[in-house]
Amino acid sequence: MALRGQSGRLRCTTDEVGSPARIAWRRNPDTTDDRIVDFNCQSNPNFPQYSVSSASAGQCDLVINSPSLELAATYRCGDTDLSLALVELTVIGEFCI
Repeated sequence: MALRGQSGRLRCTTDEVGSPARIAWRRNPDTTDDRIVDFNCQSNPNFPQYSVSSASAGQCDLVINSPSLELAATYRCGDTDLSLALVELTVIGEFCI
């Protein structure tokens, strides 16, 4: 969970031997809005709202720098076939009438 103005972190760890370079994150996989947010655990300059963090081999966390309604989606992380894990980010906003 992240509060307004804070970053949110989605964790991804694989038991695959080697560096975190084999992990990638996708947004809205299996849809027409499918986007590769990062590949080989490297931030994608086309998506500055995301960054990645790797504390150890086999780990590549997706950091959402400023969660917003536009970033609410289903995210998938994994090794080259991206079949490891599925995470859903739900953003709850405030409305003023």
